[in-house]
Amino acid sequence: MEIDELERFLRTTRVDIGIVAVPAAHAQRVVDKLVAAGIRAILNYAPITAHVPRDVTIRHIDPVLAMQSMTFYIKRAEPGAK
Repeated sequence: MEIDELERFLRTTRVDIGIVAVPAAHAQRVVDKLVAAGIRAILNYAPITAHVPRDVTIRHIDPVLAMQSMTFYIKRAEPGAK
């Protein structure tokens, strides 16, 4: 989705949580657009520490660590795993 499409979508659709998964060079701009549209909760998968106003909750998630964690649980669930 292009950023202009996102803005139109957010004007006409109720969204409670935004998820940012874009390259670092574009992440803060996307976060700013979400905040401007009234989004007050954001999950940030982009490799930056995005800045938001005090009334916005943002959680920075490292996708590499999340994938490593999921791999651990998959391996544990395999037949014959201890």
